[in-house]
Amino acid sequence: MTEGAQTFELTTWERMALVNVLGEICGNLITLRRAGKAMDAMELSEEERVLVHFQTVVKSSGELQHQWLDKVHVFDVELDAAAAQLVVQAAQQYAGWAVSDLALVEALMAKLGVEAT
Repeated sequence: MTEGAQTFELTTWERMALVNVLGEICGNLITLRRAGKAMDAMELSEEERVLVHFQTVVKSSGELQHQWLDKVHVFDVELDAAAAQLVVQAAQQYAGWAVSDLALVEALMAKLGVEAT
């Protein structure tokens, strides 16, 4: 691990959720570059997609839906200190979480070190 880096143990769902959160970040160039660096780390590589049987399906409405069969796989995702801080802040401030995912979101926040308030 590089100095100042932080490693998160994340499930496939958590990684995909954070990709969605990071994709909605708006800000200055520095913020966008940090978000891009974090997103690069969060997105699944081709090998990881094969590992979890990841696929994108087109629903009858035309909407894209991501699926994976390995629901318990955990990945180590390493981020530099600035990108890790941005991920934690963005996840904590994200207002798009669904109540149906409450248990998953709470587990993710605990892994990110965010205390429930």
